[in-house]
Amino acid sequence: MPVNKDALRRYRIIDRMLADPNRDYTTEEIAKAVNKECESVSIRMIQKDLLAIKEDFNKELVRNAGGRGTVKYADQSTPLFYQELTLDDIARYAGFTPTYFSCIFKEETGMELGNNKETLLLYSKRKISGLKILP
Repeated sequence: MPVNKDALRRYRIIDRMLADPNRDYTTEEIAKAVNKECESVSIRMIQKDLLAIKEDFNKELVRNAGGRGTVKYADQSTPLFYQELTLDDIARYAGFTPTYFSCIFKEETGMELGNNKETLLLYSKRKISGLKILP
């Protein structure tokens, strides 16, 4: 499990990359992407993070997936942290057209939604456990 906010941030970035079905990434490419959002993360740290994702989250990794030292999830359909939902996705789930859903959303919240392909929500299937309800 992540021990601090930086580790959690790295895990989210790595998770997003490993769940991408259109691309395989090398450890160096992952480190470069993580370093855009986190300061001075070494390749060794990325390797430790990949090991933690494998062992702590029980995610099976496929190494050398593209024949050039890449890594990806064996099952890319279930990322650890989130799935990006667009206006199209949410409107379809609600049973409306994207245009009509945007109008309803604006009427109820006062906020306008972006285009149909813009990420609106991050969704996770992971269960939250170990929380205590305060009186």
